[in-house]
Formats: sequence, structure tokens, C-alpha cells
Amino acid sequence: MQGIEIFVQAEGRPTISLIQVQQDATIEELAVAAIAQGAYPVADGHACLVFLEEADKALTPDVTLTTAGIGHRSRAHLPRCRKIQVTVSFNGQEKSRAFSPAATMGRVTQWMVEASDEPLIDAAMTRLVAEKVADRHAPED
Repeated sequence: MQGIEIFVQAEGRPTISLIQVQQDATIEELAVAAIAQGAYPVADGHACLVFLEEADKALTPDVTLTTAGIGHRSRAHLPRCRKIQVTVSFNGQEKSRAFSPAATMGRVTQWMVEASDEPLIDAAMTRLVAEKVADRHAPED
């Protein structure tokens, strides 16, 4: 069976890694390969979950990549949590919502704009604020 490359975004790593796995590998084997290839930092004994980008549910460990819809150059997210809580503060108001850890900044930004009571909020400014908040919470090297 031929090898494929998967883009992996892992909790605690600000960069995206490109790992290699066999096309007939399972989700569990993808996680093991990510650890072995340095794309996932093994921390405090917690197992990582595997999500497709924008997916709301983690993939089952014994499912094959092909069955899960993961192909060459697909994007996978490897967090330890199933949900993240996002809170936005604007003009003295706060709005909160839980997202999948595989949600993109675009999806979160869209929610922020739609959740705002201010109809004329500039989406570009909202995105800038979101990026600054993300930068503040990024792990330091």
C-alpha cells in the first residue's frame, strides 16, 4: 500500500506538521505516527483524539483513514479535548459558545460577527481581535 501525507495540527503546537502514514492505516495508527514523527507532543499521559478539520466529533480509533475520508494532504486536528469554550467581549457584552477543537478561525469569526448585537461590526476588525487573542494564548517557545 502506498504512503500518503497528512497535515496535522496538534494541541500545544503553533505550527502545522506534515506526517507520512500508509493509506490503509487506522485513525489510531495516524495518532501513533504523529507522535513518532514529532507532530504531537506527548504530555501528561492523555491520549489525543483525531478530528477532521471542521468536524464536530472525534474519529473512532479503529476506523481506516479511507473510511474516515482522510486522503493525501488532508487536514487532521489532534487535541486532547472534545470541545473548547470561546467567549467574545464587545461593548461590555459577552457571548459564549462551545466549538469543536477542529473549528477554524473562519468559523469562529463568522459566529462572532453573527452573535454581535452591533449590525455594522467590521468583520476584518473582529478577525484581527480574534487573531490577537489567539496569539496571546499561544504557547511560548
